Amino acid sequence: NFNHNETILNPISCFITEEANGLYELEAEFAKSADITEGDIIKAPSPRGEQSFRIYKMKKSLKGKTVYARHIFYDLSKNFIVNVEVNNASGLTAIQSVLNNCETDHGFVATSDVLSQKSVIYTRINPVQAIIGEENSILNLYGGNLIRDNFAINIKAKGTDRGYEIRMGKNLLGIDADIDESSVKTRIYPTVVLGNNDTTYALPEKYVDS
Repeated sequence: NFNHNETILNPISCFITEEANGLYELEAEFAKSADITEGDIIKAPSPRGEQSFRIYKMKKSLKGKTVYARHIFYDLSKNFIVNVEVNNASGLTAIQSVLNNCETDHGFVATSDVLSQKSVIYTRINPVQAIIGEENSILNLYGGNLIRDNFAINIKAKGTDRGYEIRMGKNLLGIDADIDESSVKTRIYPTVVLGNNDTTYALPEKYVDS
């Protein structure tokens, strides 16, 4: 029952990260006394309303607890599909076929307005792989944008350009840039091993510069 709060939590900090058609996670820091543990579900406010996240990892220190939780959508990764075949079907039919052929019952429902017709077979994978994880996943095959709203999954057709712009100093409130040059290489020394005696050869000019 997700219509109530079993425990009211007061985090020191809480951040939700959602990547388009990808990662959707929550990271929060709590006092040591917070009554939470791995496997618990946190309901937290987000730009799309309250969303549920299941804790999969927790770090404890003398100061408190840091929890890492994935959107409830990823509960489907614990399910399993033996085999499902989609023949010349729309995006809605494809995702509903995936959910309807799970080995374990679940509460997830799907909608989609993607009308293109595709064919695909999924064998011995979990539903998350079928939707977003595999090379022939529904999102890679049909395209569209994945909207995860608790137990509701919606794949919407790609949007249209409505002329809106984001500009610094106008409607962009701020931006952080994380620049790390520690792994940048500007010169390499290529070699190759040839012959029966494993002789190592280099280029006459020794180096290749970027």
